[in-house]
Formats: sequence, C-alpha cells, structure tokens
Amino acid sequence: AHMRRTIIGLILVGACALAGCSDSEGDVGGDAAGSGSIEDFCSDFEELDRRFDEDPEAAADTAAVVDALDELDPPDEIADDYATVIDAGRRLADLDPNDPAAVEEAQQLSEEAAAAQERVSELLETECGIDLTSSGDGDTSG
Repeated sequence: AHMRRTIIGLILVGACALAGCSDSEGDVGGDAAGSGSIEDFCSDFEELDRRFDEDPEAAADTAAVVDALDELDPPDEIADDYATVIDAGRRLADLDPNDPAAVEEAQQLSEEAAAAQERVSELLETECGIDLTSSGDGDTSG
C-alpha cells in the first residue's frame, strides 16, 4: 500500500481539519444507485486515486474530486454510505473556511458522515487493499 492519503479520505479529513472532528454516530440516509461490483469499484477507485495523487493541483479542487468520485459505481453494501460521503463532500466544497458559521456546518457534516466514511474505508481496506488512513507513520503491513 502507498503511504499517502486517498482522495476520499482527503475530502473528509480536510473537513475534519477545518472543523475538528469527533467520532459520533450520525445517520444520514442517502439514496444511492449502488449496483457495481466490488472489483470494478476497487479498480476505478484506485485509478482515480492515482490520478489525483499525481496531480496535486487537481486534487486541491475538492468539487472536482467529489465529481470524479461520484462517477464511480459503489457496490450495494456501501452504496448508501458512499452517497452520504459524496453529499458531505459536495457541501463541504462550497463552504468558506473563513466563515465561522460555515466551519460549524463543516463540523456537523463531518460528524454526520464519519460513520459512513468509516464503513466505506473499511470496505476499501478489506476488499480493495486500499488503506485510507495511511499517513506515512511507518505502518508496513504486507
């Protein structure tokens, strides 16, 4: 696994950095179209991740990253969670980090999406072998 954060992690981690996240269970229902196979989702996600990793400028454009992620077709078991993460990412992309009210909203969004992101991350890690939390702390599993 590469020692870097993946794009989906960056979206919500960025939000957490902006707002200071806590781990709370928030359930936001999203209507998702999930029907993709795990294999396809994994390879599509990896390809996207690589593309943004090689182009930091593009990766800095949260809205573009969210749009790209939204093109992917997640498997049924994480479809709702994935939709929640995408939705939160979209709303976060529009927030002004200099506006205290927006920062507060970002915090709430991050908390709402935290549980969903965790489940998506778990699937990516177990099914795809993609570690969303690797931030270069020398964890070499494998």
